[in-house]
Amino acid sequence: MTHKDLPRRRLAALCCSCMFTGSSILMGPATCLGAIAADLGLESEAQKGLFLSASIWGLGVLMMPSGWLADRLGFCLLLFISALLQGLALILVSLAQEFWVALLGSFATGVGRGMVSAPMTSLLCAIYPDRRTQVTSLLHGFYYVGMIFTLALIMGLLELEKSWRIIFQVLGALVFSYGIAALFVTLPGPVRAAEQAGRTALWAIVRRPTFLLLAASIFFPASPKWGHPAGCPTSSKRPAAPARP
Repeated sequence: MTHKDLPRRRLAALCCSCMFTGSSILMGPATCLGAIAADLGLESEAQKGLFLSASIWGLGVLMMPSGWLADRLGFCLLLFISALLQGLALILVSLAQEFWVALLGSFATGVGRGMVSAPMTSLLCAIYPDRRTQVTSLLHGFYYVGMIFTLALIMGLLELEKSWRIIFQVLGALVFSYGIAALFVTLPGPVRAAEQAGRTALWAIVRRPTFLLLAASIFFPASPKWGHPAGCPTSSKRPAAPARP
């Protein structure tokens, strides 16, 4: 089946729903950090920062080889495994009684998310070659729409006096939903060896100046996020220095 034969609108909706739920692995820990720290006894700020950043470490581990996984597994299996891993990992965090268990669960959510973030973009570019700029903008915009929705959902559950553990279980069910939807949408399967033979070698692409420029444009703008309050939980709690007379 060629890309032209795929149900483009269904695929676009599936990709956007996948991106929509992606912010839950960051918004959940960041919003509920106070309750999690009190429940699990996270006294040091290093522990809190490590817990918040664990999902990013997981993303880093799987993001680069995610294209290779998509070629080997096919998109249907890739999406289902990704959603299942994230859902189970969020539930694992909700059941954690010790710091290392919550840390492992947070890391696993990033691993699951890293499996699909980049392949979704490439899939939409392949099925909408003439409108790839507009489609990818819409796709990544859904991440921030999902962030607003997730924050509102968490705030609503907190107003209903639900514990952070219940919130993480709700987020796990939300993430798993796109994995179920993937089973009912026709998606590209694994890439055969014969199809890979005519492709340009990856190393040849990486060495091109245009690729290096694009990589730098992504790498350096991310630096302000390294010192984001989500990774430095004490930044808002430190008392201000007394004013000089």
